[in-house]
Amino acid sequence: MVVQLLSQFLFKGKRWSVVVAALILTGSAYAVSMAGHYGAQLVHIEGVGPQGKFLEEHHH
Repeated sequence: MVVQLLSQFLFKGKRWSVVVAALILTGSAYAVSMAGHYGAQLVHIEGVGPQGKFLEEHHH
């Protein structure tokens, strides 16, 4: 979002700044979707979750 704001106001919408902002936003969307995918895999396939199954316990 910061890159898009810089592109819009600082660089006045120059084509190269719009392309850079689009690439960064696309990379961010990919990273978020992959994190969600792996999180869902851990919970639903591997069984790791809020029940505490497979979590390390430290006894003090």
